[in-house]
Amino acid sequence: MIPYGSLVVYVTPKGRRYIKRLEEGQDWHSNDGTLPAAQVAALDFGAETRTTLDVPIRVQEATLFVRDQGAYILFDTPQRGITPGQFAAWYDGDELVGSGIISE
Repeated sequence: MIPYGSLVVYVTPKGRRYIKRLEEGQDWHSNDGTLPAAQVAALDFGAETRTTLDVPIRVQEATLFVRDQGAYILFDTPQRGITPGQFAAWYDGDELVGSGIISE
């Protein structure tokens, strides 16, 4: 089970990644449909589930470190298709709280 408060990476079939902290009652919404928070909390990291539009979504774990020299996202599993120059963004619920350019 994924505990509330965990940083979750939602991976779409097209390889898009969305990072959001799992909060009770805060469902995940995208063009691919909705995932209720309780449905995600019942999963284990690495599992796949389906949105309200029947789109498969894989959930992975990540950790956000904030240091004086910047913020760092550490993924629990290797990620494909992430390259320097792309942007990363992180949210607290639905509020954007930070973003930055991927440097390495």
